[in-house]
Amino acid sequence: MKMVLYTSPYVPAEWIEAHGLEPCRVVPSSRDCVTPVLSGQGVCPFVRAFCAHVLSAQGACGIVMTTTCDQMRHAFDMVARKAKVPALLLNIPRTWQTVAARRMYGAELDRLSGFLIYLGGTRPTDEHLAQVMQTHDEARCREGPRAEAHPAARPIGHPAIPVALVGGPMRTEDLALFGLIRDHGGFVALDATEAGEAGRPRLFDRRRLGDEPFAELADAYFDGIADVSRRPNHGFYEWLGRLLKQRNTRGVVLHRYPWCDLWHAELERIRQCTGLPVLDLDAGGDDTPDYGRHRTRISAFMEMLR
Repeated sequence: MKMVLYTSPYVPAEWIEAHGLEPCRVVPSSRDCVTPVLSGQGVCPFVRAFCAHVLSAQGACGIVMTTTCDQMRHAFDMVARKAKVPALLLNIPRTWQTVAARRMYGAELDRLSGFLIYLGGTRPTDEHLAQVMQTHDEARCREGPRAEAHPAARPIGHPAIPVALVGGPMRTEDLALFGLIRDHGGFVALDATEAGEAGRPRLFDRRRLGDEPFAELADAYFDGIADVSRRPNHGFYEWLGRLLKQRNTRGVVLHRYPWCDLWHAELERIRQCTGLPVLDLDAGGDDTPDYGRHRTRISAFMEMLR
C-alpha cells in the first residue's frame, strides 16, 4: 500500500485510508537531520526534523503539510522543491465559528481527495468511508489516554503526583519527558500535546455515519480537536480545564520549542486559566534535547508540588 506522510492532526487518517492509501503520521527524530535541510537560528527543531524525515523517507508516495504552524507553512516551499514525491499544503482556517470556515475545511478535504486520487487512490463510497471511520473510532476508544496516564505507569513506593503535559507536536527524543516526570515522583495524567489527546477528533456520531459520513468526518475533526491555534481559542481552555479537574492534576508542564510564538504567547494565559503551577520547559534550539537541564528543572518542579 502506498504511504502518505503527514503530522498535523487536522489531516484525517480515515480519509487517506478510505482512498486505499496508507496514512503515516510522522513523529520525527533529530537523528533524521544527518544533513540538515533547514539550519540556522529561528528554525524550529521539530520542523527541521520533520522536513529531514519526509525528504529521506522510503516508500512514501506523497506528503501533506498544513498551515496551522507558520514555520511548517514556510517550510512547505522547500519540501515541495526537494521532495521526490508530490507534496500538498492543506489550508486550515484559523477562525472556526463561521459557516464559511467550516465550508472551507470541507473544501480542503475535497482538495485533499483530488491529491490522493492523483497519488493512485480512489474516491471512497459513503459505505466504505463509514466503515473505515467506525474502525478508527473503535481503535481510539480502546487506546484511551496515553499509557503514562494509567496507574500501572506511576512510580512505585510513594504517592505519585498527577501533572498535565501541554504543548505542540513532539519528536521521539521529547517523549523522554514522560520518563523524567515519572523518575521524579510524578506521572502524566493528561497528555494535552498535539501528539496526545489534544490532537484527537471527537468520537463520531454513529447516526450520521450511514447518511453523511464525509460531513461527519469534517465536523469531528474541525470541531473536535482542541487546538490552541484557533482564533478565538477558548475552546482549548474549556477542554483543558475540564480534563484537568477530571484527572485531579496538580501542575502543568508546558513543553515548547524556541521561536514558537504561538505557545510562548499562551504561557501566561495557561497560568491564569488553570490556576495551577506551570513549568515552562523550553526544548532548546539544538536538535538534541538538553536532558540534564530538563531533569534538573523537572526535579525542582515536582519537589515544589509535593
